[in-house]
Amino acid sequence: MNELTCISDYLNQYGADLGQRVVEQFPPLHQPSEPAWPALEQLKRRPFPAQTLAIMGIVKRWEEARCAAAVAECQLPPGTVQLLYRTSHADGEKLVSDPRIGATGYTGSRSAGLRLKAAADAAGKPIY
Repeated sequence: MNELTCISDYLNQYGADLGQRVVEQFPPLHQPSEPAWPALEQLKRRPFPAQTLAIMGIVKRWEEARCAAAVAECQLPPGTVQLLYRTSHADGEKLVSDPRIGATGYTGSRSAGLRLKAAADAAGKPIY
């Protein structure tokens, strides 16, 4: 066994095994062979393939976790502002009433805004 003197040496020696363990313990949410989210076509710049995989993993996690958990899992510091769009009405109501969310700003239709306001009011959360 060679002496390890830097991270590059370590990764050269153990990288393949580490990568395999990560994939076994945390299977990918999105495979490169699966179709990407159609909304990505509307971006001004097409994401690089690795970015598309990351975006699709987040999209699928949002779908599984109903948005709030995915945002909370990022472990962002308090006061961080996040922009979420194109969520379902039900997911929006869960998000604005989640105890981990401090306040919400909303722009959109009046009917959706009234539903979000009712959910936020019931949870005692401000919504703007």
